[in-house]
Amino acid sequence: MKRIFIIMALAAAMALSGCSVKSGRPAVRENEPAQGSGYPGNPQNGGSADTAQPSQTGEIDADHALSIALEDAGVSKDDLFSYKTERDRDNGMSIYEIEFDTDYGDYSYEIETNGGRIISADYDVDDRYIRSLEDSPITEEDAKAIVQSKVPEASAEDIWLQEEWDDGFSSFEGGLYLDDAKYEFEIDAQTGIISSWSVDYRW
Repeated sequence: MKRIFIIMALAAAMALSGCSVKSGRPAVRENEPAQGSGYPGNPQNGGSADTAQPSQTGEIDADHALSIALEDAGVSKDDLFSYKTERDRDNGMSIYEIEFDTDYGDYSYEIETNGGRIISADYDVDDRYIRSLEDSPITEEDAKAIVQSKVPEASAEDIWLQEEWDDGFSSFEGGLYLDDAKYEFEIDAQTGIISSWSVDYRW
């Protein structure tokens, strides 16, 4: 009898454990932007930091090119209120020009049609979005650390920046050259948000 009771108790514990796993899913706010490499709420995000991009062989279509851009930006397709893909040529290379807009930023990409390699990527965060965030001022050293978090291969000495003022708000504007990539950026000094980020892998 005692053995049966122990088995029943173990079965009940396992059932409760299974329920707790299912109910332990973190809550997600409705319409919350995707927290990937392009989500402006995270200073580490906003464009690929990896120049050694994985690629495939063969030609990709426009939908695949858009999915590559969205994945790199960390943006959900549900967050888009408009997007455009257009095939073009640049210096003899066949590319897709991709643009998409969200409530918090505007993005543009150039992706090679053969293999899906990202040629360039940039985004700009809406000023109203930034001003709606709580202030968390940063220093010049903090700004360099934010860039390094996106481009780990870069040293602080590789990064140049200067503080600029506009309408009473300051920002750190700068750039970085690393291997074949050219980076340009602007970081809001009041929040630490990267308000503008651009990388070109053809430099």
